Amino acid sequence: MITHMEEGIDAENENTDGGSTTFTIASEKKLSQQVILRTVDNFQGEEADIVIVSLVRNCKNVDRGNIGFLKSRNRSNVLLSRAKHGMFLLGNAELMEKYSDFWKRVLLILHERGQIGPGFPIICAQHPDYRNSIYEAGQFNEISPDGGCFEPCQQQLKCGHTCPYKCHSDDPQHVGVFCRKDCVRLHPDCQHPCLNKMCGEECGECLFSVENITLSCGHEYKNTKCRDKKNIDKLLCHEMVQRILPKCGHEHLMECFESVDDFECTEKCKQTLPCGHTCTSRCFECQIFSIKANPNNHLDSEGRVIRSHHKKCTHKCQRTLFCGHICKEGCHDGRSCKPCRSFCNVSCIHSKCKQACSEPCSVCAEVCEWQCEHEGACNLPCGVPCIRLPCDLRCEKILDCGHQCFGLCGEMCPSSKYCAECTTDDNIKNQVVDLIMQETFAEVDWTLERMVVLRCGHVYTAESLDNWMGMKEYYEMDDDNNWIGVNPITSHLGESKKCPQCRSPIKYIYRYGRATKKHVLDVQNKKFLTKCDIQLKEQINSTTNATTHLESKRKRMLEEIKIPPKIKRNKEMNIMEREPKFKAISEVIPTEQYTSLEKYYHIPTTHEERWRKHIEVLLAIYRKLMRLMLATKSPPYKLAYEAAVSRLYESKTQINMDDLVKNLETTNISDYDSPVRQRVKFQETLAEVGIIAPKVDVRVYLDAFFCIVNIQKAIFHEVSKVIPELPKETLVEVEASVQRVSYNKNWINFGERVIATIRKHLDSIITVSQENQYRRHLVLASLELAEFEVKAERFRLKHPPTGTVNPTLQESVKNKCAEIEKICIHICDEVLPKMNVEHFEKECKSRVDKILLEVVDLHSAAMKDRPLTYEEKLDIHKAMSNEFQGSGHWYECPNGHPYTIGDCGNANQSRRCPDCGEQIGGEGILAARNRRNLEYERMQS
Repeated sequence: MITHMEEGIDAENENTDGGSTTFTIASEKKLSQQVILRTVDNFQGEEADIVIVSLVRNCKNVDRGNIGFLKSRNRSNVLLSRAKHGMFLLGNAELMEKYSDFWKRVLLILHERGQIGPGFPIICAQHPDYRNSIYEAGQFNEISPDGGCFEPCQQQLKCGHTCPYKCHSDDPQHVGVFCRKDCVRLHPDCQHPCLNKMCGEECGECLFSVENITLSCGHEYKNTKCRDKKNIDKLLCHEMVQRILPKCGHEHLMECFESVDDFECTEKCKQTLPCGHTCTSRCFECQIFSIKANPNNHLDSEGRVIRSHHKKCTHKCQRTLFCGHICKEGCHDGRSCKPCRSFCNVSCIHSKCKQACSEPCSVCAEVCEWQCEHEGACNLPCGVPCIRLPCDLRCEKILDCGHQCFGLCGEMCPSSKYCAECTTDDNIKNQVVDLIMQETFAEVDWTLERMVVLRCGHVYTAESLDNWMGMKEYYEMDDDNNWIGVNPITSHLGESKKCPQCRSPIKYIYRYGRATKKHVLDVQNKKFLTKCDIQLKEQINSTTNATTHLESKRKRMLEEIKIPPKIKRNKEMNIMEREPKFKAISEVIPTEQYTSLEKYYHIPTTHEERWRKHIEVLLAIYRKLMRLMLATKSPPYKLAYEAAVSRLYESKTQINMDDLVKNLETTNISDYDSPVRQRVKFQETLAEVGIIAPKVDVRVYLDAFFCIVNIQKAIFHEVSKVIPELPKETLVEVEASVQRVSYNKNWINFGERVIATIRKHLDSIITVSQENQYRRHLVLASLELAEFEVKAERFRLKHPPTGTVNPTLQESVKNKCAEIEKICIHICDEVLPKMNVEHFEKECKSRVDKILLEVVDLHSAAMKDRPLTYEEKLDIHKAMSNEFQGSGHWYECPNGHPYTIGDCGNANQSRRCPDCGEQIGGEGILAARNRRNLEYERMQS
């Protein structure tokens, strides 16, 4: 800190030539800027008029045990000999006496002179009678605020005013004093008085008011000041005028001096956005966006900016979701609304759903409360559309007012304020209750009509509300307007019915339970499918990320696979215990078959552990997809149907048992226990349940199945990468002995098993698509199978069962190629034209063209009538390089089949080419028509 201040002071005291300055400018400075600070060592060779010494040991009643470098006699001499006229020592005298004989003698002299005291003495230079002592640093501002005392200065300044400060000795010439009294000078050029300025300030320009000025624009410049007359050309007219902006055509109120070319139009843009909403951004913002987007072509024929680009739409969506809530998200034109974030509004007299609205609710399984003595009970669960007929008779219960209820039999009675005989509520009397005739409550004859009071408080006649609810869609009526049966309902999403006046949901009215509960089921089914869609998209994205992640992990995994495994046959491993427990789905192969390599394929446990770790992310997604597929089989509508059938069958059995007890003497008991009787009752139940057996939506099921196939294909790809990296034979420690073991065949068997599962799953998808008439999925699965069959056949050619590509295998591949071609032609000529979907047909045909090209390539590879691709050559090179430790020289037989020679690379033995039977190698020299293959040798380099 001291060093920093020293550098600052030195810099102030030196001029550009390195010498001392000869003058200073008076200014107000802090005490720390007026005093030069130095350490003792840095102050050697210098002196000052007055020196204030801090001995650092200043604390009272504190004994630190030493006084530091003050014990040094030389430093103490320097410290005490630098002052010309006066010196002040600040420190603990007792401590200095105790630890230094030198300081003891110094302090003795000071004691004799009476120059030791408890504080720092100060005397006012202007008023010598003012004396005081300072004991703490903070007392300087309290006792001597300006370096003097508290008496007023009273000295006259150059301006003639008296100094406003207290006594001060730091500026006796008053150079730095600022006079704050009113200025009394006149401006020299106009002789106007200086206004609103302090005496210490410069007068500046004259602000004296003069007569108004007429500007060149014709407007009068008001409140003109004297200075304005000298600068008329620079005056800005602030008169407000209405002008048309040339860039957009909007009219704006602006100040006269403002240019229309530079003015930013703040009007709303109001152009129609692609989403259909009106742009609410400011006009000039849209102009900027449009000019940046089209810098060379942004003006129309009138020279106005074409506002073609806008900010993101700020409107709220406000669309009514299928659940009945309003979408509160920002505008998202072209995209579906996000799942509803409101609380679920599904409730019944038994319970209320407390989940988020986007979560499907459970179907209330409690017994429906709707019953009356005329039509009986509903006999279905509360959450299932009712099947008993509505009762049109008047309720026989008595209201609190003493009059008979005017509501319907079997419904909850309304409050007595709705009594048609004694109500005094004008709001009720004036309410329109007949939606057809527009009659009010007071005008209707309630002895003939039946009253329905909704939870929102609005009341209607049963006849008009029946029409509003569409009761004839749910119940069958004869010519005399009597209810005679129920109409079956499906899972098709219907419209939610609300109060005609306030739009509140209609609920808790038993009469309309078939309609309202059906809509609730429809909504739950939609929520269920939406949630499944979201989960499926998440897993599809996860699969894409996981396969990318495998690419980065593969190299390390392959290196670990190459490490020779240790086999301890006595070690028992329960592979099944490693697999997470969850309910399996029969048509999907469990993940165990992709991880239990030792159990199914006799691949060593060390390989299995490394493999399991490598694909664990894929398998986690695999299991989630299986759970999703299982969940799609039980949508809310199906669960409701099953609950309805079960509950109704149970009620019919109970009724029959009651009849049996009543007619025990005349009834044959064996009839009630016979399978025939049970089947009859069950068929009656199916006929009376009132709900058509729902057809499960298999779209999500099939899409999830497709995603599982993609995971299996990724697993197959990883297996095909492992096999070439495996050495032909490995030295393995087996129970304290070393054996030569090969695991290539085991891994090939694993790959063939994966191929079989993929085929099985694609066949299952094709079957389900056919059964449910999902043609799009049928075509996609067929093409997927055709594509994969090509990969499977290539796998067989690379790893033939017999070790070589024999005529039998060639014929099998040839037949498979013909089969794939036949499938592709059938799809293009028979299936796609009937679908009449141009875009989909075009994509599929393009895909078919690629498959057919791969089929031709596969056929050529099997028949040996085409050169190998560079990728296949790389595979051959890698496999043979791993298997043989040769010289790096490559050769080819007369027919161009490559081979390499181990050891030194010289031709010392003759063999037959495994592909064509020609002689390869040689006895001392290379066999005839054999030659070096430089292409493979360059691959090595």
